Amino acid sequence: MFVYLSLAIAVLLIIIDQAIKFWAASSLKLIPTIPLIQDVLHLTYRENKGAAFSILEGKTFFLIIITAAMLLVMLYILLKKVMTHPVIVSAFSLIIAGGIGNLIDRIFRPGGIVVDYIDFRLINFPVFNFADICVVIGTALFIIYLIFLEPKEEKKKKQTKEDPSQNGGADENE
Repeated sequence: MFVYLSLAIAVLLIIIDQAIKFWAASSLKLIPTIPLIQDVLHLTYRENKGAAFSILEGKTFFLIIITAAMLLVMLYILLKKVMTHPVIVSAFSLIIAGGIGNLIDRIFRPGGIVVDYIDFRLINFPVFNFADICVVIGTALFIIYLIFLEPKEEKKKKQTKEDPSQNGGADENE
């Protein structure tokens, strides 16, 4: 059930991403910038023809294929319940939401551009978007799982195999 709820939230996040990008492309594009916090956080329209930090600029077809493949693998893992830990489900759902949000741009916007608009100027960071935030948070959750939670899960599985009484005395083959 949690998988389906997480994927429903991912759909909502995709809609939010696309709505903001629509606004940015139709309104923000017409003005230089909107300072939310002067010299710290602005809304500034940018067109990105690559991936993060404009890497692979102009390689739209490659980015579409790689992104679609990764998203399909994550969807498969979630829908087939290969991995069911809530942190993994949440991480993959966020990455899927952000990936699809930017994939929609690459496929449907002229020139395969991705609309960026969040301009964090305090450290002169590249302009990014809501979908990018979803991908970064999802990736951070995935890394947290791999470093801190997965070793505990593996240890628990190993203990259960060594001492079947840990799983209520049930045989593993049941």
